[in-house]
Amino acid sequence: MGILHLVFQSPAQTDDFHQCLERAGEEDAVLLIAGAVVGAKQTGTAAQVLDTCPAKIYVLKEDLVARGISADEVVGGAALITFDEFVALTVTYSRILSW
Repeated sequence: MGILHLVFQSPAQTDDFHQCLERAGEEDAVLLIAGAVVGAKQTGTAAQVLDTCPAKIYVLKEDLVARGISADEVVGGAALITFDEFVALTVTYSRILSW
């Protein structure tokens, strides 16, 4: 099993968002939480990087709602998950890296 990458900050705040997506592999998963969920918007500057990332992309629903972003605005390849599903991912992946 690969690595679960937890991305916290918006791509506008730090380069960590892009660095994570460039390094994530096919066996990895990337979970966008907190401010990073704005990077999942179809109209955002990070949308192209998300589309080319080989890892599975997840976005925390609760954080989208908190920022007024609807599910329709999220890039097509990203899966929206609940907090309970977030916890399940932490059990599935033995290695977790926070960005």
